[in-house]
Amino acid sequence: MPLDSPKSKTYCPVLYDTIYSSNKDDSYGLCCYANNTTHLGKKFKQSTHTPFEFFLSDEMNEIRRKSLEGEKIKECNRCYDEEKRIGFSSRLRYIDQYKQRGYFPEEVGRIEFKLRHFGNHCNLGCVMCNPWNSTTRTKELKDTNTLDIVTENYGDFYYENLDYKTYEGFKESILKNINLIDRFLITGGEPLQMPKLWQFLVDDIPDEHAKNIVLIFDTNLTKLTFKDKYVFNDIVKKYKSTSLNVSCDNVGDKLAYMRYPIDVDEFENNLFSYHRYIHNIQVSVSTMNVLDLDKIYEYYKKNFNLNVVSLSYVQGSMILSTRNFKDEVKRDLEKKYSHLEPRNRMFMNEFSKTPYPNAKEKVVNYLNSLSKHRNIDWTKIWGTNWIENYV
Repeated sequence: MPLDSPKSKTYCPVLYDTIYSSNKDDSYGLCCYANNTTHLGKKFKQSTHTPFEFFLSDEMNEIRRKSLEGEKIKECNRCYDEEKRIGFSSRLRYIDQYKQRGYFPEEVGRIEFKLRHFGNHCNLGCVMCNPWNSTTRTKELKDTNTLDIVTENYGDFYYENLDYKTYEGFKESILKNINLIDRFLITGGEPLQMPKLWQFLVDDIPDEHAKNIVLIFDTNLTKLTFKDKYVFNDIVKKYKSTSLNVSCDNVGDKLAYMRYPIDVDEFENNLFSYHRYIHNIQVSVSTMNVLDLDKIYEYYKKNFNLNVVSLSYVQGSMILSTRNFKDEVKRDLEKKYSHLEPRNRMFMNEFSKTPYPNAKEKVVNYLNSLSKHRNIDWTKIWGTNWIENYV
């Protein structure tokens, strides 16, 4: 459908070209912003349905019909709310991307498969991360008795690595529908530290299909080899193209604390070594870096000629949500970052939300517990006045 905008006010291209699976539980869903706890998410589980059984189901076709005919989709209320509040959303961001491509899909074609099926192993324990996205993070939270502080607004979470039987069914589904796949967007955990993923990409996808598939990794860029068996070039030489979205939330000592136990020197060396593959820098905006965004932009542009082109907002440790800052601080931040493109102002959506009860007290206890465990004093990095930005 070649035109400047889709014909429906509820249309979203993701419904036609993306298969999404959740790390928080066992469900499939429409995207990472959608409410995947509805009937759809409850019926279609990674443990009981293959990716294409979900994607080509009657339920998904009904959602696509609603999207084309302008009916609201209950799973998508978050985007509708953001569009009312700040005039932008993930849905509109995807529409902008397709506008640049010159068309809007209205039927299933070649798709982007968002791969989360290989576990949640990660070698970092980032302070703002959802625990279901990182084994290191979950272990540290349990060791410091802070898991409840982080997950109290989310309830229980599920994650299980693929066992052999499930993996074989998953692989069979992919290979059966391989001609539908345009690209794999691979997330984690840290995907480049997952043995099954290396096996899947290097050993199990036939070369004649791999040469037509684009790979995009969300990565912390700390290690791009796996033991002595695989190296990054094994992937690069096999696929049509490979690019890296690098997660990076600050610089220097703040980066070292936020993405503990990252080796900052090794990380920055990798920024140079793999520069040709890096598509962008991704920052998850929280109270621990929202005051520094201009410095983060400048640092990576000046030192590595890399642009920060993606700003999301923290969804894991809600005590680190910027909603918890004082109103006057949030007003100053709105002015400070008013020059950002709409898609990178989405984090400001948090500013209008009600702060979490006792967030100031909880975040102090949380950071003190992490600091004791890590033997790194957060107050020497952020200073003692930083906490006064909280309500």
